Amino acid sequence: MTGKRVLVTGGAGFIGSHCAARFARAGADVRILDDLSTGSRSNVAAAWKLFHAPIADPRELREAVAGCDVVVHLAAFTSVPESFERHVECHRSNVMGSYDVFSAALEAGVGRVVFASSSSVYGELPDGAKSESERPDPISPYALSKLEGEHLLQIFEERHGLSSAALRFFNVYG
Repeated sequence: MTGKRVLVTGGAGFIGSHCAARFARAGADVRILDDLSTGSRSNVAAAWKLFHAPIADPRELREAVAGCDVVVHLAAFTSVPESFERHVECHRSNVMGSYDVFSAALEAGVGRVVFASSSSVYGELPDGAKSESERPDPISPYALSKLEGEHLLQIFEERHGLSSAALRFFNVYG
């Protein structure tokens, strides 16, 4: 990763800051785009460039993505229970915000986008081992928004050649 520039959206959060630190240890030039609504400035190393803005800010998003080789898109509305009460906000952040990130990455010539999806896209699964071959069956606005993000990413890859991966996180702790 030496000499590569990486943008981590949501990089001031728990997962994002650890991801950014791993890229930094590998020699990457790290950028963070975060509105600090759930993340903390203390999670952002001094060597990383912080863009303190929401992903919905097109000027800041374009500036943050410019010159990047990789974008790791972790910024999201993350509360499943609150997604029922605040479904419009959830949709704006997770679907429209993701669309904006993917568009900016494509426009900037980013080599790869990694998208944080969620195991919640599976809905209620029986206990035991989970498999990527399970059929998605989202049962919350949050889960639906993450599945829509995956579909958008797939469209960007198929129609525009944007190299990508979607990761369905299960429980994250540390």
